[in-house]
Amino acid sequence: MTEIMTFKDLENDVAIFRDKLLESIKDKPIEKSLFKGIQIYFSPIISDPMILFMGINPGAGYFNYNDELVDRLSPLDKHEYLVDEYNYTLKNNTIKLLELANAYYLLENSIKSNYYYVATNKETDIYNLFAKLELKNDFYEKSKFWTSKLIEFVNPKIIFCEGVRAFDKICEIIPCEKNKTEFWNYAKSEKYYILGYKRSYSNILYSDKVAEQLKILIEKIKK
Repeated sequence: MTEIMTFKDLENDVAIFRDKLLESIKDKPIEKSLFKGIQIYFSPIISDPMILFMGINPGAGYFNYNDELVDRLSPLDKHEYLVDEYNYTLKNNTIKLLELANAYYLLENSIKSNYYYVATNKETDIYNLFAKLELKNDFYEKSKFWTSKLIEFVNPKIIFCEGVRAFDKICEIIPCEKNKTEFWNYAKSEKYYILGYKRSYSNILYSDKVAEQLKILIEKIKK
């Protein structure tokens, strides 16, 4: 595995993989149709944020709006959840959840990324995209490695997982004690609190219960 010591190293390694992926699917119309681009960050990078939002993979919003593959390997100038012009369900529901937890202000002290950096229409398209590619194992190994390095570099206090699948994947790379409840998923490692919610598509389920748990974690960290 490539040695990665900085965010720039991470971005360069993703760029190398992106080029290999584009080459491998150029004559494969099905796989080519599933691939919507690559994006690492959905926010600026800040040191030691309170929250790292972690989804499972980027959606096809950029592709659908611009009719071109997304190719964003550098941090954004502004957190996507703070851009007024962006109006989509997950963003709006996340803001409502943070408001319930009296934590909207923490968007300025947060980072947003995903476990997988490959953009698709839906999560299952990732697995269909790589199912028959020689890059399949490399992709899953690198995704795990990239995400572990990103978390190490970012050093958040709370990893807020945007769905059960994201929670499970994060708990695979961070040794932790998991506690899954009817309303939310929680884990604690030596360095991080990990909180996750359940979703129905882009709708956050049991937002009020998740907000209560988030509020408890924030108060515990501030003590």
